Amino acid sequence: MQKNEIIKGKKYINRLKKKRNQLWIPSNSTLIKLILFFVIICAVSLVKEIPQVNVANTNYYIPNIKLPIIKGKSTVYQNLIAVTAGLGAVSIGLAFFVAQSLMDKDDPERGKVLLYKSKFSLLLTSQIAIFIILMVGLLFKYLNVIIILEIILLGLATIYSIGHVIEILIRSSALEKEKLNVFFVILKSNYIKL
Repeated sequence: MQKNEIIKGKKYINRLKKKRNQLWIPSNSTLIKLILFFVIICAVSLVKEIPQVNVANTNYYIPNIKLPIIKGKSTVYQNLIAVTAGLGAVSIGLAFFVAQSLMDKDDPERGKVLLYKSKFSLLLTSQIAIFIILMVGLLFKYLNVIIILEIILLGLATIYSIGHVIEILIRSSALEKEKLNVFFVILKSNYIKL
């Protein structure tokens, strides 16, 4: 009888471990959506012109729009690669800081909250994808100016992420509030199914 209870207990613990996915690791569906989004962005970044479009079967046409092109060997293109690498360096610094917080024995929950609030995995995935888009542009020897907008959005997301981390670190009440929020999100998403 006791052996069966031990086996059931182990199964229950294994099931709990499987359900207790960490919030800062995106799900497979989120990663697939993100990859599809960046494949579309990559395709859009390689378009040289938007063709003429007939609006709702009328006599009105939107004319061809030629998008400005950034040549692969130009200094602008090299500067875009440098800016993306700089944003990646900031993210790596953020990663080391959050990793150090996770190793803190006094308050291990602080690191988990910082990792969750910084949206680090999505931010780093986005940075890698934009860097890959820039490398694809080198293969094709051009990209259009939409890549500049993508890098600006990446920079704003990085600033937003760092801002959240700093806010949580500076205000202890914000840290405690976020610990409670993370606890309830884990509880609702993994244990309470309505």
